[in-house]
Amino acid sequence: MKRIIILCLLCALLLACVPTPEQEYVVNKSDDVLEEKLHATPIPVAEDTVDTVPSEVSETDAPQTEETAAPKETLRQTFPAHWNDTIAVTDTLSVTIDAPVVTRADGVYPVYRSKARDFTQEEILSILNTLLPKPVKRLSGAMTKEMVGAQIESFNEQAARWQQWRAKGSPENERPDGEELTDEEIAIILDEYAEQLRLAPERDEEQPVAEYDPTLLRAVYGLENGKTVTVIAGESMTGFSLGSGNIYTQAEHDRDLQFPGEAEYDVNGWLPVTLKRETAEKTLWETLDRIGVEGFAIVSAQGANMIRSDGRASEASGWLFELARDFGGYPLEPSAKADGRIKYAEGDGFEANAPIPKERIRIMVAEDGVVDFTYGSPKQIVRAVNENVELLPFDAIREKAINGLRFAFAGYGSGENCQASFTVFKAVLTVYTLRIRGEDGYYEMPCWLLLFDHTLASGDYTFGDALGRQYRALVINAVDGSIVNPRLGY
Repeated sequence: MKRIIILCLLCALLLACVPTPEQEYVVNKSDDVLEEKLHATPIPVAEDTVDTVPSEVSETDAPQTEETAAPKETLRQTFPAHWNDTIAVTDTLSVTIDAPVVTRADGVYPVYRSKARDFTQEEILSILNTLLPKPVKRLSGAMTKEMVGAQIESFNEQAARWQQWRAKGSPENERPDGEELTDEEIAIILDEYAEQLRLAPERDEEQPVAEYDPTLLRAVYGLENGKTVTVIAGESMTGFSLGSGNIYTQAEHDRDLQFPGEAEYDVNGWLPVTLKRETAEKTLWETLDRIGVEGFAIVSAQGANMIRSDGRASEASGWLFELARDFGGYPLEPSAKADGRIKYAEGDGFEANAPIPKERIRIMVAEDGVVDFTYGSPKQIVRAVNENVELLPFDAIREKAINGLRFAFAGYGSGENCQASFTVFKAVLTVYTLRIRGEDGYYEMPCWLLLFDHTLASGDYTFGDALGRQYRALVINAVDGSIVNPRLGY
């Protein structure tokens, strides 16, 4: 509950400190300029560099990448190794840039045309039949009396903490975490649980089956080995979870140990991750090979547990991998959470509303194999637009970035008692998905991601200290220098 309160305070703080921009957040939005540059003659690649961009891409195959030798210096698109700047936004606010510049080693930057596609029934069945034991029954997925009883037991423990606290005279230093439960509220909730328990079946309804049914959006199956699997199968997503499917990462576990009374799951149910990452990663690639999926790269790897739905015990311990398609540049990740501060990111929340489906694979590998698998928003690579597009020089990108950062941060810290601090800590030149205006398709093309962290403060409250620093990104089209609008996707 304390998390909910914190989030409400953050929203109030942000609203107080940030005015609404008077104009759209755009720079150099000229489709004509972009199209001309995309269809210009590709920059030649040195003969000793392996061409990683196929001249033709099939309707179903994604571009493949190989290790490349360093091209001749005269043909490389080069950029500085580090970027240091201080940008004055207002009289009281500046943005510090102290960022390593991450680019491709071979200096080759292709552009692809892509579009969303649907999973076929054959693909779904292939994934399920390859990775899962044979099903013997299908369950309704209803809450049984045993499951409701576990929830009641957990609630009674929570209610008892509040009743004991009041019995002691409500000492503030012993106040339980979360919103107070009065005796009246406890009685109402227990009555609701009692009715739910009365209506719950003794056991889940079963129906004998001999195969998986991909036409069901969601189904729970009993397997030959006695385990239960929840399957999600649809046109835009296919996946399964052995067990409850509540995945709890090492980072979440560590954070909850700071507030043990607030833990979403019982931290005592956590199983230490003893599986070596190298072993789990080997299983990961073997799994993708078995279902014929290639062209992806790992963007996040975390220790994780799969926690029972009642939050009381772990069903599996291992590694949770998230993958994105690798176009020969750097894979992208929608939230900042890797190697210390960040690995490769599109920003944590900055472009969350962009109308672009993100092709993602998530796999959890435990001691006995894959226990959770999700593949969502598959894409089809239509063709290569430019095998090595000419990018704007760094000086031009720097100018666009300064203007973009000034516009983006102009309102921060302007409210009464508001303070703000912004630091760009990494600049990544990578393949990024942009929506094509007026068309049903996307460009996979080079963009600069300026990854920044920030702290906002209002009076005695600091946004950043409570939940850890927040990481986001400013996205700049590397071809025409336009700032990408996160709401529009271009």
